[in-house]
Amino acid sequence: MRDHILLRGNSESAYGSEESSNATFNLQKDRFQIEESTSKQEIWYEWIKQRVRRHMILELFVLICIVLVISKLHQSLSQNERNHEFVRRNRAIYDLFFIFQISNIQSELKTFKLDIESKIQSNREDEKYDEEVIEDFESSSAGKINKLKKIPEHPFRDQKNSLREFPGNQMNAASLILGATVDSSRSSSSDNNPFFGRDQSGYVLIDRFDPPSDKAWCSNEENPILTIDLAKYIRPISVSYQHSKWSGIVPDGAPRRYDVFKLEELVEEVIKDIKNPSIEINQKSKEYPKQVIPNEVNSSPNNSVFQINAASLILGATVDSSRSSNSDNNPLIGRDQSGYVLIDRSDPPSDKAWCSNEENPILTIDLAKYIRPISVSYQHSKWSGIVPDGAPNRYDVLACLDYYCNNLEPLVSNCEYKATSDNKQEQFCSIPFNKNHSSIGKIQFHFRQNHGNVMKTCAHSIRVYGETKEVPKVKERTLKQAETCSELTYDYHHKSWTYNMFDYKNCTVLYSNDCCTECPECCNECLIQDTNIETIVFSILLIIFSVILITVIFTLIAIIIEISFSKRK
Repeated sequence: MRDHILLRGNSESAYGSEESSNATFNLQKDRFQIEESTSKQEIWYEWIKQRVRRHMILELFVLICIVLVISKLHQSLSQNERNHEFVRRNRAIYDLFFIFQISNIQSELKTFKLDIESKIQSNREDEKYDEEVIEDFESSSAGKINKLKKIPEHPFRDQKNSLREFPGNQMNAASLILGATVDSSRSSSSDNNPFFGRDQSGYVLIDRFDPPSDKAWCSNEENPILTIDLAKYIRPISVSYQHSKWSGIVPDGAPRRYDVFKLEELVEEVIKDIKNPSIEINQKSKEYPKQVIPNEVNSSPNNSVFQINAASLILGATVDSSRSSNSDNNPLIGRDQSGYVLIDRSDPPSDKAWCSNEENPILTIDLAKYIRPISVSYQHSKWSGIVPDGAPNRYDVLACLDYYCNNLEPLVSNCEYKATSDNKQEQFCSIPFNKNHSSIGKIQFHFRQNHGNVMKTCAHSIRVYGETKEVPKVKERTLKQAETCSELTYDYHHKSWTYNMFDYKNCTVLYSNDCCTECPECCNECLIQDTNIETIVFSILLIIFSVILITVIFTLIAIIIEISFSKRK
């Protein structure tokens, strides 16, 4: 019995080992088939699967984020453009309406004046007729009294007729629709302008017949102040207040007594705006080319020429940075701001200059027009007594006879900028008359020495005066230029993010549109090349292109690596 069991166990063991060997063989066979199938048929499927699941997730996420950002930016830009278009349309309509009102007022005044003169003349005739009647009455009998004519009553004598009936054209300058705003920074604290939230103070400027009770400007201060930026400079004739609808008793909290103040310095502009509603040229603009009276040394025999500052940024002059010394205004990574030295202003700011650390720096300027140079001048930022260190002390001026300045011709040498008893800020250096200097378009300044003998030389304002046969174009300020300045001023004070990111507000735009009177802060802070909607869009497109290019490069590298590995197998 025991032997039988042992024999049976041995047979089962043998049978089990045989099945195990068969299973192992089949498993190896299946594995070989899978490996063979994978290496021949599914290599591309595995590669695509691995690329998409492991390597393309980050790229897809970045692309999706960029698409969402572009979509959001497009929506905000569209809304901003619609708002600007709405403001421009309303302002244009209002300006035309205002001019129409002024013309109507003038015509009505003329008509009223003629009416008054006719009434006075008629009154004189009535008085003359009265005298004749009295004389007839004294010389005639009592029976003739009944035959006298009745003196006609003149409408001018009617007490009911007054100037209040004169149809005057008036407007509400505190209307939100016309462009008026509440200056919350100069008003009392209000419930409509919370610390966290949006400013809703403009409810008080909505011109409606029945103001709602829950839309008002409210303040908890004892004697609150409300400051309003009017939509237009006006001659104020009256103010009014209207509360939400009430009957019998004025609601608690409604204003009872109030005073109205105005800024006295606006009176002259108001009177000018009323007398002449058209936009006049600003003859006191600091950017108008200065006139130089040449002496006998540098005078030209031709009197049919005009003198201009050909190195003015507004007229089109630029700094040729590629042929100038290395400057702090033209960094390796960043925007070129070298044009500060070409802004023609009476008081150059101290932080807006062309600066170089070279020992004898060179500044090359492409002039706005071809001229016959008669003099150059330099002006540093405002100083008194002692010229600041780093200011140019001695310099030479040379003319470029070709575009690349390979051929130079000296115009004047050893020009000096020094301290004077009268603290003269702009100092001239005359250029002797030369017939060969009839057409100069590019000039170089070679600075030989600076004040204080310091490392850095900084030039603030350079002017090149010359003669040209072209008449200087001085255009009148257009309505579009006025709208541009108004929009930039409003965005600077109320929408700083929009002003800094999207608006075109470089120095050329501000000075050429004469915006410095309306917004002097804008001109003081302006850049030669600013950040605007064009640079934002260009940066976004550059980022998208860079991401796509990097993705394509890495994909090609991955394909090459996969192909090389497959060939090795």
